[in-house]
Amino acid sequence: MQDEHIDYAQTGDCMIFAVYADDAVRPLTYPQVHHLERIAFAKWEEGISQGLSTREALLASCRSILAENRYQANIQGGYGVINGDSACSQYIEYGKINRTDLKAMVLLTDGLFMPRAYIIQMSFWHWKTVIPNV
Repeated sequence: MQDEHIDYAQTGDCMIFAVYADDAVRPLTYPQVHHLERIAFAKWEEGISQGLSTREALLASCRSILAENRYQANIQGGYGVINGDSACSQYIEYGKINRTDLKAMVLLTDGLFMPRAYIIQMSFWHWKTVIPNV
């Protein structure tokens, strides 16, 4: 973060949103797994239409698709994952926005963890949760 702009990077299904002073929300990213999830969701809905009614049964009907999706990390036609694979750098999306009227940044991720010792050293860091009532 700079005085006049914010640089960002994203991969996989993590999402970044900018929230402005007038409460407008701007998505800065697109989920890279959308094309793969679409197939799994269609299979899930097919299971429902065939009478499957438990999470376990529906998950079993989709398991092979979900397993195959895991092998699409950092390959053409797949999605980016920060997992130590050198190919990851080819799938990171990034950009820069200016900070005019920017009120907040919202990060939706399943894995943004910083070592506790590092957080304690960062006296300038203010932890906030920006989740409106839905």
